[in-house]
Amino acid sequence: MKVNCTHCGKELERTSSRFKKSKSGLFFCCRKCQQAEQRIGGKLQPSHYGTAKREERKKYYCVYCKKEILTKNTKYCNNECFLKYSESLRQDDFPKNGWKIENAMKSGEYLYATVRNHPKSNNNGYVLHHRIVAENKIGRLLKDNEIVHHIDGNKSNNCSENLQVMIDVDHNRLHSTKFKDGHFVKLTCKECGKVFYRKYGARPEIIHNKNSFCSRRCNGIYQRRKQIENGMSNLNKYK
Repeated sequence: MKVNCTHCGKELERTSSRFKKSKSGLFFCCRKCQQAEQRIGGKLQPSHYGTAKREERKKYYCVYCKKEILTKNTKYCNNECFLKYSESLRQDDFPKNGWKIENAMKSGEYLYATVRNHPKSNNNGYVLHHRIVAENKIGRLLKDNEIVHHIDGNKSNNCSENLQVMIDVDHNRLHSTKFKDGHFVKLTCKECGKVFYRKYGARPEIIHNKNSFCSRRCNGIYQRRKQIENGMSNLNKYK
């Protein structure tokens, strides 16, 4: 059975069974023609892009420059359009009575609210709930460098009294001074008694200063001595 290459138009021979099994109806004479056909707007499409029929391909466009984008998972063609669109947002876009929250759901540590008309909402209309509450409190849209801080540290408590709007630099400085010596904690080696510092983390030996060692050498000496002591204690039980 004779068919033509979708890209260059070269005449090809394909079996009737292969022609019937083809879901897209597209045929290529070589890999170069397939890759060239998959290039749209100078961007190489994934390998499965050519399997869909051209009539069934849904087009998506950038919110800012109206250029065609290749996926529905984003609203912008690149990061520059995202920044320009964020800068072009006017405070007139903020409703007079504030944002109306349809429903709220929890994902991870934060709550998300459904506000479909919000400029920062995703494709499903979800926005961080505490940012919506903060915008309704101050009566304007939050800037890109503004962060909403939870005063009591509970990320699920989105009461307006518990939220504080601040710049990202001040927010980082606030959390860096929350622990002693900034992000580092003063510890004492359990083997040699040396005082050292470790970066703050959720590990219990750092929080409670238990089983903390200044080096791997001290840790190995301590663990070997413990093994010997445990072995001697087990031998004494059977004497």
